[in-house]
Amino acid sequence: MKSILLRLTKPLSQRASGSFVRLAGICSGAAALLWFLVRVIPKPSRAAYPCQRAAFPFASGFVIWLCGVLAIKSLTGRVGSGFRRHRVTLSCLGAVAILGVVGWTLMLQLGSGDAAASAGTDWSFVPAKPNDPVGVARGINPGRVVWAHDPLATKWAGNWKQKADQWWRDENTDQSRVDAMLTTTLLRLTSATNAGQAWQAVFEYYNQHSRGMPQRGYQAGEVVAVKINLNSSDDGAKTDNRIDASPQMLLAMVRQLVNQAGVRQQDVIVYDARKAIPAYMLAKVWTEFKDVRFVQLSPPKDTQPKNPGYGDYHGLEAADWVEGIAYSNGKYKDAKLIPRQIYDATYLVNLALLKAHSYPYNTMEDGDDTGQTGVTLCGKNHFGSIKGTWGFACGDQHRPGRRQARLFSDG
Repeated sequence: MKSILLRLTKPLSQRASGSFVRLAGICSGAAALLWFLVRVIPKPSRAAYPCQRAAFPFASGFVIWLCGVLAIKSLTGRVGSGFRRHRVTLSCLGAVAILGVVGWTLMLQLGSGDAAASAGTDWSFVPAKPNDPVGVARGINPGRVVWAHDPLATKWAGNWKQKADQWWRDENTDQSRVDAMLTTTLLRLTSATNAGQAWQAVFEYYNQHSRGMPQRGYQAGEVVAVKINLNSSDDGAKTDNRIDASPQMLLAMVRQLVNQAGVRQQDVIVYDARKAIPAYMLAKVWTEFKDVRFVQLSPPKDTQPKNPGYGDYHGLEAADWVEGIAYSNGKYKDAKLIPRQIYDATYLVNLALLKAHSYPYNTMEDGDDTGQTGVTLCGKNHFGSIKGTWGFACGDQHRPGRRQARLFSDG
Protein backbone atom coordinates (compact mmCIF):
# COMPACT_ATOMS: atom_id res chain seq x y z
CA MET A 1 0.00 0.00 0.00
CA LYS A 2 2.90 2.31 0.77
CA SER A 3 4.40 1.81 -2.63
CA ILE A 4 1.07 2.52 -4.28
CA LEU A 5 0.72 5.79 -2.39
CA LEU A 6 4.19 6.82 -3.41
CA ARG A 7 3.43 6.15 -7.02
CA LEU A 8 0.27 8.20 -6.78
CA THR A 9 1.74 11.28 -5.05
CA LYS A 10 4.95 11.66 -7.02
CA PRO A 11 3.35 11.90 -10.46
CA LEU A 12 0.92 14.56 -9.16
CA SER A 13 3.72 17.05 -8.51
CA GLN A 14 5.33 16.14 -11.77
CA ARG A 15 2.08 16.67 -13.62
CA ALA A 16 1.61 20.10 -11.96
CA SER A 17 5.12 21.12 -12.96
CA GLY A 18 4.62 19.83 -16.47
CA SER A 19 1.33 21.67 -16.82
CA PHE A 20 2.98 24.94 -15.81
CA VAL A 21 5.76 24.45 -18.35
CA ARG A 22 3.26 23.67 -21.11
CA LEU A 23 1.14 26.68 -20.19
CA ALA A 24 4.21 28.94 -20.18
CA GLY A 25 5.25 27.58 -23.56
CA ILE A 26 1.81 28.13 -25.06
CA CYS A 27 1.61 31.70 -23.70
CA SER A 28 5.11 32.48 -24.96
CA GLY A 29 4.32 31.13 -28.40
CA ALA A 30 1.05 33.04 -28.63
CA ALA A 31 2.72 36.27 -27.48
CA ALA A 32 5.55 35.80 -29.99
CA LEU A 33 3.04 35.21 -32.79
CA LEU A 34 1.01 38.28 -31.85
CA TRP A 35 4.16 40.43 -31.61
CA PHE A 36 5.42 39.19 -34.97
CA LEU A 37 2.10 39.83 -36.75
CA VAL A 38 1.58 43.28 -35.21
CA ARG A 39 5.05 44.43 -36.17
CA VAL A 40 5.57 42.75 -39.54
CA ILE A 41 2.18 43.03 -41.25
CA PRO A 42 2.22 46.86 -41.36
CA LYS A 43 5.86 46.88 -42.42
CA PRO A 44 7.20 43.59 -43.90
CA SER A 45 10.83 44.79 -43.86
CA ARG A 46 10.77 44.47 -40.08
CA ALA A 47 10.95 40.69 -40.51
CA ALA A 48 14.69 41.15 -40.93
CA TYR A 49 15.08 42.85 -37.54
CA PRO A 50 16.95 40.74 -34.95
CA CYS A 51 14.05 40.97 -32.48
CA GLN A 52 11.62 39.57 -35.05
CA ARG A 53 14.02 36.86 -36.12
CA ALA A 54 14.33 35.85 -32.47
CA ALA A 55 10.53 35.79 -32.00
CA PHE A 56 9.78 33.91 -35.20
CA PRO A 57 10.85 30.39 -34.05
CA PHE A 58 8.52 30.66 -31.04
CA ALA A 59 5.70 31.97 -33.23
CA SER A 60 6.15 29.27 -35.86
CA GLY A 61 6.37 26.56 -33.20
CA PHE A 62 3.10 27.77 -31.70
CA VAL A 63 1.39 27.71 -35.11
CA ILE A 64 2.61 24.17 -35.81
CA TRP A 65 1.48 23.01 -32.36
CA LEU A 66 -1.94 24.63 -32.75
CA CYS A 67 -2.47 23.09 -36.17
CA GLY A 68 -1.45 19.70 -34.82
CA VAL A 69 -3.85 19.92 -31.88
CA LEU A 70 -6.76 20.91 -34.10
CA ALA A 71 -5.98 18.14 -36.57
CA ILE A 72 -5.70 15.46 -33.87
CA LYS A 73 -8.88 16.54 -32.13
CA SER A 74 -10.79 16.63 -35.37
CA LEU A 75 -9.63 13.12 -36.21
CA THR A 76 -10.46 11.68 -32.76
CA GLY A 77 -13.88 13.31 -32.68
CA ARG A 78 -13.27 15.42 -29.53
CA VAL A 79 -14.43 18.69 -30.99
CA GLY A 80 -17.83 17.55 -32.13
CA SER A 81 -19.45 16.33 -35.26
CA GLY A 82 -18.85 19.62 -37.04
CA PHE A 83 -15.11 19.15 -36.96
CA ARG A 84 -15.46 15.49 -37.88
CA ARG A 85 -17.38 16.42 -40.99
CA HIS A 86 -14.62 18.79 -42.05
CA ARG A 87 -11.60 16.92 -40.74
CA VAL A 88 -10.16 16.47 -44.22
CA THR A 89 -10.46 20.19 -44.92
CA LEU A 90 -8.96 21.09 -41.55
CA SER A 91 -6.09 18.70 -42.09
CA CYS A 92 -5.36 20.23 -45.46
CA LEU A 93 -5.48 23.74 -44.03
CA GLY A 94 -3.16 22.71 -41.22
CA ALA A 95 -0.74 21.17 -43.68
CA VAL A 96 -0.79 24.34 -45.78
CA ALA A 97 -0.17 26.47 -42.69
CA ILE A 98 2.72 24.28 -41.60
CA LEU A 99 4.26 24.38 -45.07
CA GLY A 100 3.84 28.16 -45.11
CA VAL A 101 5.56 28.54 -41.76
CA VAL A 102 8.42 26.28 -42.78
CA GLY A 103 8.79 28.08 -46.10
CA TRP A 104 8.81 31.47 -44.40
CA THR A 105 11.44 30.26 -41.93
CA LEU A 106 13.65 29.05 -44.76
CA MET A 107 13.21 32.37 -46.55
CA LEU A 108 14.30 34.29 -43.47
CA GLN A 109 17.27 32.06 -42.83
CA LEU A 110 18.48 31.74 -46.43
CA GLY A 111 17.35 35.11 -47.74
CA SER A 112 18.06 37.38 -44.77
CA GLY A 113 20.49 39.32 -46.89
CA ASP A 114 17.81 39.99 -49.49
CA ALA A 115 15.34 41.01 -46.79
CA ALA A 116 17.82 43.44 -45.29
CA ALA A 117 18.61 44.86 -48.71
CA SER A 118 14.95 45.33 -49.56
CA ALA A 119 14.30 47.15 -46.28
CA GLY A 120 15.83 50.26 -47.77
CA THR A 121 13.18 50.41 -50.47
CA ASP A 122 10.57 51.37 -47.89
CA TRP A 123 12.03 54.87 -47.94
CA SER A 124 12.73 54.99 -51.69
CA PHE A 125 16.19 56.38 -51.00
CA VAL A 126 18.72 56.44 -53.81
CA PRO A 127 22.11 57.81 -52.70
CA ALA A 128 23.45 60.62 -54.83
CA LYS A 129 26.79 60.29 -56.54
CA PRO A 130 29.76 61.72 -54.59
CA ASN A 131 30.63 65.34 -55.36
CA ASP A 132 27.55 65.74 -57.53
CA PRO A 133 25.95 69.09 -56.48
CA VAL A 134 22.18 69.29 -56.16
CA GLY A 135 20.19 72.47 -56.69
CA VAL A 136 21.32 76.03 -57.38
CA ALA A 137 24.52 77.17 -55.69
CA ARG A 138 24.03 80.22 -53.46
CA GLY A 139 25.99 82.20 -50.92
CA ILE A 140 28.89 84.62 -50.84
CA ASN A 141 30.98 81.93 -52.51
CA PRO A 142 28.14 80.02 -54.25
CA GLY A 143 27.85 76.42 -53.14
CA ARG A 144 30.81 76.51 -50.77
CA VAL A 145 30.62 74.21 -47.73
CA VAL A 146 33.24 74.48 -45.01
CA TRP A 147 34.18 71.82 -42.48
CA ALA A 148 36.43 72.44 -39.48
CA HIS A 149 37.79 69.50 -37.50
CA ASP A 150 39.99 69.55 -34.40
CA PRO A 151 40.31 66.21 -32.54
CA LEU A 152 41.90 68.02 -29.59
CA ALA A 153 38.83 70.17 -28.99
CA THR A 154 37.26 67.44 -26.86
CA LYS A 155 38.60 64.70 -24.61
CA TRP A 156 35.46 63.04 -23.25
CA ALA A 157 35.91 59.30 -22.72
CA GLY A 158 32.45 58.44 -24.03
CA ASN A 159 31.06 56.99 -20.82
CA TRP A 160 27.49 58.12 -21.43
CA LYS A 161 26.12 56.52 -18.24
CA GLN A 162 28.30 58.74 -16.09
CA LYS A 163 26.39 61.62 -14.50
CA ALA A 164 29.47 63.31 -13.01
CA ASP A 165 31.59 63.44 -16.16
CA GLN A 166 29.21 64.65 -18.87
CA TRP A 167 30.46 65.47 -22.34
CA TRP A 168 29.29 69.07 -22.07
CA ARG A 169 31.40 69.99 -19.03
CA ASP A 170 34.23 72.49 -19.54
CA GLU A 171 36.87 69.97 -18.49
CA ASN A 172 35.87 67.82 -21.46
CA THR A 173 35.83 70.57 -24.10
CA ASP A 174 38.52 73.14 -24.92
CA GLN A 175 36.70 76.45 -25.37
CA SER A 176 39.62 78.16 -27.10
CA ARG A 177 39.80 75.43 -29.76
CA VAL A 178 36.04 75.63 -30.35
CA ASP A 179 36.38 79.41 -30.77
CA ALA A 180 39.19 78.88 -33.26
CA MET A 181 37.20 76.34 -35.30
CA LEU A 182 34.26 78.72 -35.63
CA THR A 183 36.54 81.58 -36.68
CA THR A 184 38.25 79.37 -39.26
CA THR A 185 34.87 78.31 -40.64
CA LEU A 186 33.68 81.90 -41.07
CA LEU A 187 36.89 83.02 -42.76
CA ARG A 188 36.90 80.13 -45.22
CA LEU A 189 33.20 80.48 -45.94
CA THR A 190 33.45 84.18 -46.81
CA SER A 191 37.11 84.46 -47.98
CA ALA A 192 37.51 87.32 -45.46
CA THR A 193 40.75 88.06 -43.64
CA ASN A 194 39.22 88.59 -40.19
CA ALA A 195 36.01 87.73 -38.36
CA GLY A 196 34.64 91.28 -38.45
CA GLN A 197 34.87 91.39 -42.24
CA ALA A 198 33.33 87.92 -42.45
CA TRP A 199 30.24 88.94 -40.50
CA GLN A 200 29.91 92.16 -42.47
CA ALA A 201 29.89 90.10 -45.66
CA VAL A 202 27.26 87.73 -44.25
CA PHE A 203 24.92 90.55 -43.21
CA GLU A 204 25.36 92.44 -46.47
CA TYR A 205 24.69 89.34 -48.56
CA TYR A 206 21.52 88.56 -46.65
CA ASN A 207 20.22 92.12 -46.72
CA GLN A 208 20.81 92.46 -50.44
CA HIS A 209 19.31 89.13 -51.50
CA SER A 210 16.50 88.73 -48.94
CA ARG A 211 15.56 92.29 -48.00
CA GLY A 212 16.50 94.25 -51.11
CA MET A 213 18.94 96.45 -49.15
CA PRO A 214 22.36 96.49 -50.85
CA GLN A 215 25.47 97.50 -48.95
CA ARG A 216 23.71 97.29 -45.60
CA GLY A 217 25.04 95.47 -42.56
CA TYR A 218 23.62 94.91 -39.10
CA GLN A 219 22.09 97.92 -37.36
CA ALA A 220 21.36 98.36 -33.64
CA GLY A 221 17.87 97.17 -32.74
CA GLU A 222 17.82 94.38 -35.33
CA VAL A 223 17.47 91.07 -33.50
CA VAL A 224 19.64 88.08 -34.35
CA ALA A 225 17.91 84.85 -33.31
CA VAL A 226 20.12 81.78 -32.75
CA LYS A 227 18.23 78.48 -32.98
CA ILE A 228 19.93 75.76 -30.95
CA ASN A 229 18.86 72.12 -30.69
CA LEU A 230 17.75 71.10 -27.18
CA ASN A 231 15.60 68.15 -28.17
CA SER A 232 16.88 66.08 -25.22
CA SER A 233 16.49 68.80 -22.60
CA ASP A 234 13.15 68.40 -20.85
CA ASP A 235 13.89 70.69 -17.93
CA GLY A 236 16.51 73.15 -16.77
CA ALA A 237 18.18 70.61 -14.51
CA LYS A 238 19.62 68.48 -17.29
CA THR A 239 22.42 66.20 -16.05
CA ASP A 240 22.46 63.36 -18.59
CA ASN A 241 24.69 62.77 -21.60
CA ARG A 242 22.02 62.85 -24.31
CA ILE A 243 23.08 65.10 -27.12
CA ASP A 244 21.98 68.73 -27.19
CA ALA A 245 23.62 71.92 -28.39
CA SER A 246 27.17 72.29 -27.09
CA PRO A 247 27.42 75.13 -24.54
CA GLN A 248 30.96 75.80 -25.75
CA MET A 249 29.81 76.16 -29.35
CA LEU A 250 26.97 78.44 -28.27
CA LEU A 251 29.36 80.67 -26.33
CA ALA A 252 31.69 80.77 -29.32
CA MET A 253 28.79 81.92 -31.52
CA VAL A 254 27.66 84.60 -29.05
CA ARG A 255 31.25 85.84 -28.77
CA GLN A 256 31.40 86.10 -32.55
CA LEU A 257 28.14 88.02 -32.80
CA VAL A 258 28.91 90.47 -29.99
CA ASN A 259 32.68 90.87 -30.19
CA GLN A 260 33.27 90.48 -33.93
CA ALA A 261 29.99 91.32 -35.69
CA GLY A 262 29.19 94.19 -33.32
CA VAL A 263 25.70 92.96 -32.42
CA ARG A 264 24.36 94.36 -29.15
CA GLN A 265 23.89 91.76 -26.42
CA GLN A 266 20.20 92.58 -26.04
CA ASP A 267 19.75 92.01 -29.77
CA VAL A 268 20.82 88.35 -29.47
CA ILE A 269 18.12 85.77 -28.72
CA VAL A 270 19.10 82.14 -28.12
CA TYR A 271 16.11 79.81 -28.28
CA ASP A 272 14.47 76.43 -28.53
CA ALA A 273 10.76 77.09 -28.22
CA ARG A 274 9.86 73.47 -27.46
CA LYS A 275 12.26 72.81 -24.59
CA ALA A 276 13.90 74.32 -21.49
CA ILE A 277 17.33 75.96 -21.55
CA PRO A 278 19.76 73.87 -19.44
CA ALA A 279 21.23 75.54 -16.37
CA TYR A 280 24.82 75.08 -17.53
CA MET A 281 24.07 76.87 -20.80
CA LEU A 282 22.43 79.87 -19.15
CA ALA A 283 25.27 80.24 -16.67
CA LYS A 284 27.96 79.97 -19.34
CA VAL A 285 26.52 82.72 -21.54
CA TRP A 286 25.21 85.05 -18.83
CA THR A 287 28.53 85.05 -16.97
CA GLU A 288 30.06 86.78 -19.97
CA PHE A 289 27.06 88.41 -21.66
CA LYS A 290 24.40 89.30 -19.10
CA ASP A 291 22.07 90.99 -21.60
CA VAL A 292 21.73 88.10 -24.02
CA ARG A 293 18.12 86.85 -24.12
CA PHE A 294 16.87 83.26 -24.02
CA VAL A 295 13.46 82.00 -25.17
CA GLN A 296 12.10 78.60 -24.10
CA LEU A 297 8.77 76.76 -23.93
CA SER A 298 7.68 77.80 -20.45
CA PRO A 299 8.46 80.48 -17.85
CA PRO A 300 11.66 80.14 -15.76
CA LYS A 301 11.87 77.14 -13.42
CA ASP A 302 13.43 76.82 -9.99
CA THR A 303 15.99 74.43 -11.48
CA GLN A 304 17.34 77.21 -13.69
CA PRO A 305 19.87 79.75 -12.43
CA LYS A 306 19.14 83.45 -12.14
CA ASN A 307 20.99 85.95 -14.28
CA PRO A 308 24.07 86.89 -12.18
CA GLY A 309 24.11 90.38 -13.66
CA TYR A 310 20.60 91.15 -12.42
CA GLY A 311 19.89 88.73 -9.59
CA ASP A 312 16.66 87.53 -11.22
CA TYR A 313 15.47 85.80 -14.40
CA HIS A 314 16.10 88.83 -16.57
CA GLY A 315 16.56 87.63 -20.16
CA LEU A 316 14.84 84.24 -19.77
CA GLU A 317 11.46 84.34 -21.49
CA ALA A 318 8.65 81.95 -22.34
CA ALA A 319 7.60 81.73 -25.97
CA ASP A 320 4.84 84.21 -26.82
CA TRP A 321 3.02 82.26 -29.53
CA VAL A 322 1.69 84.07 -32.56
CA GLU A 323 0.40 82.79 -35.90
CA GLY A 324 3.35 83.25 -38.18
CA ILE A 325 3.00 80.49 -40.81
CA ALA A 326 0.27 80.12 -43.45
CA TYR A 327 -1.00 76.72 -44.65
CA SER A 328 -3.24 76.02 -47.61
CA ASN A 329 -5.45 73.47 -45.82
CA GLY A 330 -6.02 75.38 -42.59
CA LYS A 331 -5.30 72.38 -40.37
CA TYR A 332 -2.97 71.97 -37.42
CA LYS A 333 -3.42 75.29 -35.68
CA ASP A 334 -0.46 74.77 -33.35
CA ALA A 335 1.85 74.11 -36.29
CA LYS A 336 1.19 77.69 -37.44
CA LEU A 337 2.46 79.18 -34.19
CA ILE A 338 5.99 80.47 -33.68
CA PRO A 339 7.32 82.67 -30.86
CA ARG A 340 6.64 86.35 -31.36
CA GLN A 341 10.22 87.00 -30.31
CA ILE A 342 11.46 85.00 -33.30
CA TYR A 343 8.78 86.24 -35.70
CA ASP A 344 10.00 89.80 -35.07
CA ALA A 345 13.69 88.92 -35.44
CA THR A 346 15.59 90.29 -38.44
CA TYR A 347 18.23 87.58 -38.77
CA LEU A 348 18.28 83.88 -37.99
CA VAL A 349 21.33 81.70 -37.29
CA ASN A 350 20.54 77.99 -37.53
CA LEU A 351 22.99 76.38 -35.11
CA ALA A 352 21.94 72.83 -35.89
CA LEU A 353 23.37 69.48 -34.78
CA LEU A 354 24.75 66.62 -36.83
CA LYS A 355 22.55 64.32 -34.77
CA ALA A 356 21.96 60.68 -35.64
CA HIS A 357 18.67 59.19 -34.41
CA SER A 358 15.70 56.96 -35.23
CA TYR A 359 17.61 53.72 -35.48
CA PRO A 360 16.02 50.65 -33.88
CA TYR A 361 18.48 49.56 -31.23
CA ASN A 362 19.84 52.74 -29.68
CA THR A 363 19.38 52.35 -25.92
CA MET A 364 19.70 56.09 -25.44
CA GLU A 365 16.63 56.73 -27.59
CA ASP A 366 14.44 53.82 -26.48
CA GLY A 367 14.60 51.96 -29.80
CA ASP A 368 12.45 54.03 -32.13
CA ASP A 369 12.29 52.20 -35.46
CA THR A 370 9.90 54.49 -37.33
CA GLY A 371 12.60 55.43 -39.80
CA GLN A 372 16.23 55.01 -40.67
CA THR A 373 18.28 58.20 -40.84
CA GLY A 374 21.92 59.12 -40.68
CA VAL A 375 21.98 62.66 -39.29
CA THR A 376 19.46 65.48 -39.12
CA LEU A 377 20.67 68.83 -40.37
CA CYS A 378 19.30 72.38 -40.49
CA GLY A 379 15.70 71.81 -41.60
CA LYS A 380 14.61 69.56 -38.74
CA ASN A 381 16.21 71.88 -36.19
CA HIS A 382 13.26 74.19 -36.78
CA PHE A 383 10.86 71.69 -35.26
CA GLY A 384 11.89 73.65 -32.17
CA SER A 385 10.72 76.88 -33.80
CA ILE A 386 7.01 75.98 -33.95
CA LYS A 387 4.55 74.90 -31.29
CA GLY A 388 2.86 71.92 -32.96
CA THR A 389 5.48 69.74 -34.62
CA TRP A 390 3.02 66.85 -34.95
CA GLY A 391 1.36 68.73 -37.83
CA PHE A 392 4.40 68.00 -39.97
CA ALA A 393 4.64 64.40 -38.79
CA CYS A 394 1.16 63.62 -40.14
CA GLY A 395 2.36 63.94 -43.73
CA ASP A 396 -0.26 66.44 -44.85
CA GLN A 397 0.59 68.41 -47.95
CA HIS A 398 0.87 72.09 -47.19
CA ARG A 399 2.25 75.22 -48.75
CA PRO A 400 4.44 77.44 -46.56
CA GLY A 401 3.80 81.14 -46.65
CA ARG A 402 6.33 83.91 -47.12
CA ARG A 403 7.28 84.05 -43.47
CA GLN A 404 7.94 80.33 -43.22
CA ALA A 405 10.02 80.38 -46.38
CA ARG A 406 12.24 83.02 -44.81
CA LEU A 407 12.46 81.10 -41.57
CA PHE A 408 13.53 77.84 -43.19
CA SER A 409 15.73 78.98 -46.03
CA ASP A 410 17.56 82.08 -44.90
CA GLY A 411 19.26 80.68 -41.78
